Amino acid sequence: MLPCPRGFIMKVAPLTFPLQEASLRESYAQLLPSSLHSCLNGLDPFEIQSPVFGIGLVEQEQPVGIILATAHLQIHTAHIHSLNLDKHHANPRLARLLLEEMSRLLASLSTTLATFSYIQESPMASLLEKVFLEQKWQGPRPLIIECLFKRSDFNLQWWQSKNITLAEGFEELLFKKITHKERQDLMHRQEQMSIPDYIFPLGREKNLIEYENSLALRYKQRIVGWMITHRTAPEVIRYSALYLEDDFSHTGYWLKLLIDALNIHSTMANAHYGLLEINLDQISRSWRKFIERRLFPQTSQISHHHSFWKDFNNH
Repeated sequence: MLPCPRGFIMKVAPLTFPLQEASLRESYAQLLPSSLHSCLNGLDPFEIQSPVFGIGLVEQEQPVGIILATAHLQIHTAHIHSLNLDKHHANPRLARLLLEEMSRLLASLSTTLATFSYIQESPMASLLEKVFLEQKWQGPRPLIIECLFKRSDFNLQWWQSKNITLAEGFEELLFKKITHKERQDLMHRQEQMSIPDYIFPLGREKNLIEYENSLALRYKQRIVGWMITHRTAPEVIRYSALYLEDDFSHTGYWLKLLIDALNIHSTMANAHYGLLEINLDQISRSWRKFIERRLFPQTSQISHHHSFWKDFNNH
């Protein structure tokens, strides 16, 4: 227990998932983005069936803070999804308390490496940076740039002026129409590590695929490219995985896939927003420059995701 400046007693409360009490689950949910609400039911948000651990901070039986992490026990790594306090309790001392408690828990699980990512523009960002640096975590390091655009404000004129025609042997189709054999081939190629995890279309978020504008490119009965989108919220479509095999990179067909997905998006009545994530570790310089030139000016919001990490073997 920890005394609070206002005279109340603050308690650190290890959480057991799924949270059974509805009112408690609702209170903690208010401290988390909707993408992490599944954690309160003990479900990893990335659907990889790793255990979720949480520690809450409670004042007068009311949750005022939470830290959540997934532990990948077989490979001794962990990822902290969120460390958040309500606006009345957002101070370094309480954030430090939650981080120290979670660090002890992860160490007890034989974790060797832990990571944490956050949005630089969030209200808690400067506080979190201070606390993680004090606790000897490495970072912060730029990780992802996230661009949100409104469909109604998005000018498709330049995109639609690019008339890219497929050569003989190529066929563009909705991703949902690929054959069972082609799906099996994709899974085999991913198992052979010829398709990186981060752009694998049948990966951990396959249940979120927006099939209305997710596209595939077929060449001689083989899938060689795709533009996969995900419905991350009722009004939001995220452009998650744009891929074209190296042998065809000179064709510019990746741009056709993106343009055609955007064109379909423009006709979808209830999809008012688009979201593009740029992984700075996994994007070429030319592709990043293209996005900065053609997409950044049309975005309504840009968020920068940064990361910290800690090697538990050295501490």
